[in-house]
Amino acid sequence: MPELTLNFIKGDEHGSETEYRDALPVNMYAVERPVFGSQGYMCQEPGIAEFVTDSDSKLFLGADRGGIWNSRFERHYRVSGQNLIQLNSNGTVTRLGEITGADNAKMAYSFNNLAIVADKKLYMYNPTDGLRQITDEDVGKPIDITWIDQYFVLTDGKNLYHTSIVDETTIDPSEFATSEFSPDGTTGLGKTVDNFFVAFNRYTTEFFRNIGGEPGTFAFARSSGRAVNVGTLTPNTKCEIDDAFYTLGNRKGEALSIYVLTAGNAKKVATREVEKILAKYTETDLSGTVLEGQEFDGYQFLLIHLPEETLKLNLTIASKAGLDNAYSIIKTGKDGQTTYTAIHGVFDAYAGKWIYGDKTEARIGFLDKTASLHYDLFAEWYLNTPFYPIDSFSIDEIEIKTVPGFTTDNDATVAISLSNDGVNQSSEAWTDYATMAQYNKRFIIRRLGYTRDFVSIRMRGVSRSRMAFSYGVLKYG
Repeated sequence: MPELTLNFIKGDEHGSETEYRDALPVNMYAVERPVFGSQGYMCQEPGIAEFVTDSDSKLFLGADRGGIWNSRFERHYRVSGQNLIQLNSNGTVTRLGEITGADNAKMAYSFNNLAIVADKKLYMYNPTDGLRQITDEDVGKPIDITWIDQYFVLTDGKNLYHTSIVDETTIDPSEFATSEFSPDGTTGLGKTVDNFFVAFNRYTTEFFRNIGGEPGTFAFARSSGRAVNVGTLTPNTKCEIDDAFYTLGNRKGEALSIYVLTAGNAKKVATREVEKILAKYTETDLSGTVLEGQEFDGYQFLLIHLPEETLKLNLTIASKAGLDNAYSIIKTGKDGQTTYTAIHGVFDAYAGKWIYGDKTEARIGFLDKTASLHYDLFAEWYLNTPFYPIDSFSIDEIEIKTVPGFTTDNDATVAISLSNDGVNQSSEAWTDYATMAQYNKRFIIRRLGYTRDFVSIRMRGVSRSRMAFSYGVLKYG
């Protein structure tokens, strides 16, 4: 009986533009590990479990606006709703004061203070002085902040300026500069591992080094050999991962895309499918996009929170198997492409967990690798195969290699369907993935029917337990 090997890392479908499109995995990511002759397997995304369960602490929570682990104070801080909170490792919350507005907050810290930019205002906090708004008239209306060489550096979208080296709560009006590589406005700030501060502009990016200028002058100078002709859209559309910056940005005159920026170099890391997803939106639509990093089990990820979906780039797989095999979609819920609820992840060193706020709800959770539920919601997953040319044959059997027996609940079922046109799916055939302690169960489904020309296979499921799939073998005749 003829047979072929099924690959689930990325599937095929037809798009409305009369094109072939990638059917990206949903709530599944690739792991490189040779097993059963395959180079790796697909694993279901971790769930999100409630971290703050204390009812009194929940009173201080709101939609999440940003978080940071302050290694100087050794504390986890967040702006939740309109509260600055300290998140304790036992899941309780200490309210530290009020932060106005509803925008995402940008944070940086020095030896003395945690600084917060939100609602175009500057706040500072330390355990001795508490939270206070900095009302120096030269603060202006900042949109982003970083800390470097004893200075807090800020931007208001036009100017670059920094706090006094002797008093972090004051700003000298003569110590202002601008990013002049291009006349586009400044949209964000960052800091490199070799101690340059980065001015992200709308279409360009510049790097500045400390020159120890005289009092009354801006303390930093441009490093022209490092500048690149790609910028970022907003203060929230860039993040630093492993000594490089990832950004939703573009060159002037080009469409928005995903880039990785290093000194003097900009490399596009969006695939054709990702650029088609981005093209659905206007720049105004994408102004609320947030980019953030994530790392667990030795794998690094980039999360791109778009208006209707959240893309996940598996940077570890991208470096080994290429970008075309590294993107997936993550979501919460089981109806449509519901947006991923978790945002602003912080690895809490004391709790030993990735802690996340919520985009809309007053709750804080942690990444839970023991289950797949997002709080009390099921998170549906999909896996699709490429198109296979099986002309005028009947599919007699599909066997898929799994990791059986380790389910936490006996609700792990999988639906399998076929597509013979790249658009519509056949009726689904349901089968059990496994049950608890049944370690030798084989995942086999038979008599899936006749295929006229070509076929792709889809698997999907919802369960409390996480699932993993290696490769499949399809037999036909």
